[in-house]
Amino acid sequence: RWHVPRVDGVIEADVAIAGAGLGGLALSAALRRRGFRVVVLERAAAARYTSQGTIALWPNGLAALEAAGGARLPAAVSKRGVAV
Repeated sequence: RWHVPRVDGVIEADVAIAGAGLGGLALSAALRRRGFRVVVLERAAAARYTSQGTIALWPNGLAALEAAGGARLPAAVSKRGVAV
């Protein structure tokens, strides 16, 4: 168990994730769907726009996303990609 101090009290969590990037947030969402109490720790004070609108996932990344409860992407997107 994790006990994370805050100004307004203490957060109790089963899992602490370091980093609120794409991977940390995806892991957090997947664990919460499975009933874990999760806290995501981020050192940056605010979110930054760094990907310039592009997210690339290899086939194993797409499979992991689907296994974690993400939306199933159309075959055309998962095989060759598309501009959105």
